[in-house]
Amino acid sequence: SHFIMENKTVTKKILAEDGFSVPAGDEYQSIDNALASYGKYQNQGIVIKPKSTNYGIGITVFKKSVSKSNYEEALKIAFEKDDSALIEEFVEGYVYNVSRKNK
Repeated sequence: SHFIMENKTVTKKILAEDGFSVPAGDEYQSIDNALASYGKYQNQGIVIKPKSTNYGIGITVFKKSVSKSNYEEALKIAFEKDDSALIEEFVEGYVYNVSRKNK
């Protein structure tokens, strides 16, 4: 389960298949493609995050809207941590983190 949870795209798919609501979003493999999509996200709350990090590393949250310069900076942060990044709608709620216990 720990390795599934590391991949946020897989995690969302599993949760959605089991009837959980998950935020809508897109996955990007290049910062240039993500930057080109700014117009899609500029007037809404979004979360930009690396695809495979845990514990909130590399995640930026914009609760309402985002300027182009802040959007670009958040993408740089996400892509410093992973080769892929997710841009998802911001949904108010609780944050759950899953961690593995080492023996």
